[in-house]
Order: sequence, then structure tokens, then C-alpha cells
Amino acid sequence: STNSFLKSTLLLKRVWDLGSQTAFELSSQDGAIATPSLTELAAPLRFYAGGVGTVRGYAYLSLSPINSEDTLIGGKYLVTGSATFKRHLYHSFSGLIFYDIGDVTNSLGQLDLLQGAGVGLSFKTAVGPIQFYISHPVQTPGNWQFDLSVGEAL
Repeated sequence: STNSFLKSTLLLKRVWDLGSQTAFELSSQDGAIATPSLTELAAPLRFYAGGVGTVRGYAYLSLSPINSEDTLIGGKYLVTGSATFKRHLYHSFSGLIFYDIGDVTNSLGQLDLLQGAGVGLSFKTAVGPIQFYISHPVQTPGNWQFDLSVGEAL
């Protein structure tokens, strides 16, 4: 490639044990790309959000700046945050309630933090949790999203 760029991401996570097999987790994933021309950078190297690990309630990688043809083109900045309440239910099953917020943009001044909320069910296995989520965007309720996650999130 003849393109030069610097891409940085930061993942922060804090879990509080609330006793009686209950926990509360806050997490944030943020990133930025420094490049002379974002449009010259391959699309998979740009930021996208939506779905498990970013903003549940929105389709996988559906949050991104768009071009004049309404095509997702990826962005220069990623900002996401999540709050999750988890409670053990029975044997290897736990229930989750979560609220996510985030966006991808090419200008921090145009950041429009979209919100998603929902519930989930987690089944603990030897290879990590299998988690099923039901969520929806807070700003446009009614568009339900169903997601499945297998293994630990890194």
C-alpha cells in the first residue's frame, strides 16, 4: 500500500462485583485514524459501529458516515460506551440488561451519539459465554435487533 496512516483504539472496561452473583460493568471503546486522505484508506481499515461489542440495537457495522450514494464509507473517529447489569439466574445462565451509546464520524464536532438498549441471556461454557441479545435503538423504538455472541469479547 502507498497510503500512510496511524490508527489507535482504546478499550476500557471496569466490572464491579455487587455480591449475590450480581455485577455491573462499564466499558468504552474509542479510536481515531490519522491519515492525509481517509478516502484513500481501504474501507476495512476505517471505523464502523453497530451490533455486539459497539452499539447493540443497530445492525452489525451499520453506523458510519455515508457518501452521496448513501453507501456506508467508514469513519475517522469511533466513540462507544456501554453499561451492563448482569445477574446469575440458574446453573450456567445469567440475565443481562444493557444500555449502549456511540457513533462513528469524520469530525468530532459532528458526533451524534446513538443509543441502544435491551436485554440478554448468557450461557457460560468452557470456551466462553454464549450470549443472545434483544435490543432496539432508543431514538427510533420498534426496530428490534437480535444478536448472538460466542466466546469472550476482547
